[in-house]
Amino acid sequence: MDLRTQTALLAAILSLALGVSVLLRGRTDRQHVLFVVFGLNLTAYYLATFFLKWAGGEIAGRAVLVAGVLLPQVATRFFGGFLGVQLRPQRLTRVAAILGVPAVVLVASPYWRNSLVEALIGLYVFGLLFASLYLLWVRSKHAESRADRARIGYLVVGGLVALTFSAADFLPQLGVQMPPLGDFMTLFLLFVISQALIRYRLLDLYELIGRLAVLLALALSLAAIFYVLVRAVGRTESFFINATVASLVILIVFDPLRDKVEQKISEIFFRERFELERRIGAMRRRLAHTLEIDEMCRLLLSELEATRRVTHVSLYLLDADRRGFDLVGCVGPRPVERLELASVRPLMDRLKRSDAVVLDELDRELGQRRERGIVREVELVEEVRRAVDSMRTGVCLALTGEEGILGLLNLKDERLRDAFTFDEVMLLKGLATQVAITIDNTKLYAMMKERDRLAALGQMAAGLAHEIRNPLGAIKASAQYLEDPRAETPAESTREFLDIIVDEVNRLNRVVSSFLDYARPSKGNPVPIDLGAALRRTLEIMQPGRSDSVEVVVDMEDGLPLVAVDAEQIRQVFMNLVQNAVQAMEGRGKLTITGAFRPGAGDGGRDRIVEIRFTDTGPAISPTVMRNLFVPFFTTKDKGTGLGLAISQRIVQSAGGTIQVRTQPGGGTTFTVVLPASETSEVL
Repeated sequence: MDLRTQTALLAAILSLALGVSVLLRGRTDRQHVLFVVFGLNLTAYYLATFFLKWAGGEIAGRAVLVAGVLLPQVATRFFGGFLGVQLRPQRLTRVAAILGVPAVVLVASPYWRNSLVEALIGLYVFGLLFASLYLLWVRSKHAESRADRARIGYLVVGGLVALTFSAADFLPQLGVQMPPLGDFMTLFLLFVISQALIRYRLLDLYELIGRLAVLLALALSLAAIFYVLVRAVGRTESFFINATVASLVILIVFDPLRDKVEQKISEIFFRERFELERRIGAMRRRLAHTLEIDEMCRLLLSELEATRRVTHVSLYLLDADRRGFDLVGCVGPRPVERLELASVRPLMDRLKRSDAVVLDELDRELGQRRERGIVREVELVEEVRRAVDSMRTGVCLALTGEEGILGLLNLKDERLRDAFTFDEVMLLKGLATQVAITIDNTKLYAMMKERDRLAALGQMAAGLAHEIRNPLGAIKASAQYLEDPRAETPAESTREFLDIIVDEVNRLNRVVSSFLDYARPSKGNPVPIDLGAALRRTLEIMQPGRSDSVEVVVDMEDGLPLVAVDAEQIRQVFMNLVQNAVQAMEGRGKLTITGAFRPGAGDGGRDRIVEIRFTDTGPAISPTVMRNLFVPFFTTKDKGTGLGLAISQRIVQSAGGTIQVRTQPGGGTTFTVVLPASETSEVL
């Protein structure tokens, strides 16, 4: 069996496999049916060619000619259906039908073996196919959508290459030896079209090379497994058993082997996409632990911009009244600030069906609707197009949560015409799903925070009542004693009772002021400040009232990043922590204050964290006290309000940080103030 005979058999098998692969996708629309018919037509042609070269005979010869005569009829209709256009049926289809009749007559006649008849049929087949490609090229000149022009141009170039090499396959009959490249080029074009039907878009060159590389690597790997288990193991009479074992092994290792091969091919051919997948995976993991809308927005915009695959990003969220979407953040040119829900209803209806609207696909659909002349459908698509244009986006993704569409995530790369492949759009859909889950989580977290706030206020109200009752009792008793006309009170005693009243009133004022500070926290005026300078200023203010028996050691790293926080509030935090440390050591000991910074949890360590540690040499904190350390009105001091640490924690949390506590069983406690570093390096 020579090379051309083997090639014909291989082409028949692969064309049949490609047609069946599309058929098994479960879709029965016109494009898929036409492709299956086209693939079966090619299968019949190649199979008849194989039998003609292998065994010869009149039946095989006539079958080759019949399949060849049908090929331009089927191909013309498929190309038109694939692009959603009609290829001038008055000219091409009628000419093909007219010429097809004498062609069939010639095939059925006794002169079918004549060289002239074969030449006429060949001229008929290639002439009609070249004419259909020419009309496709003319059609591309008038296409309104860039996507349509790209699709048609892609198909025309691929078809011309395949037809040229297929025509060259007949040169050996004229004495010119050529390798059988036409069959492979035709199969290559068929593979491209099948992938376009499966993925609803034409693949770019790099993506196509990558998919072919994956397919070839898998084929070679699985063929090697099959060969070893079938040919190298066992005897010839156990071929069926070995083939079954080999098939089972292939089925078991296929999925992990495919994933591994695709990963390696992606690293080689698609570095940008591989990096996009890696960053989106990291984003999704970080979003799973994000419970604040502002933090989610910052993370999303910064990470998408860092992928270098987008020039425009915008995020819209549904407002509280559910009447429209407000812009909460963007990268690149600023789009429209608000989208009224009533004005973008067609876009919402489309997103409810598909979760994503791609601009190039929208342009292609708009061109098709205009050709069909369906005015209402054209108007609907144009409304969607205007909404997409107002957001300056190429891909609009719906953030769909439990209550419907919660927002819109828009991306665009103005450097490329068709910037995102089908797989990348699916990847972005996964990111949009995670963002929607994060939005739902933030709402639940806000409800939990509100519940906890109300519970804390209830506890504080009970504690406040207890704290107020004792001073009021002392004030009442002192006032009653002073107003008793029977009591002869010396001047010294009067002064003592008046001092008690004043002290208790001051105590009440402190309790009520602390309560208000905690219950109605103010964010103050957060600006980038130097924490080291704020700490030194705090120690200067406290110096006159601090015990001389307490040694204070300050060790701050050089070049600490600035932190965006209110200066007065952070000094209040430092003052509370220093006072607590001094009181814990009962006025004798050593307080070490250190400052350092470290990379945060961000990708690549870009986020920086500033830490200020207050370490004393006092006794360890008991487990009971540790559990209630930040509970309002919980105190171990005789005259404390129990609000100092609670207020300090609220101030630090409002600045995006935390207060951490670690105590040593042998004595000594460390309070660590952790704050995110500011992006600016200038003190305001």
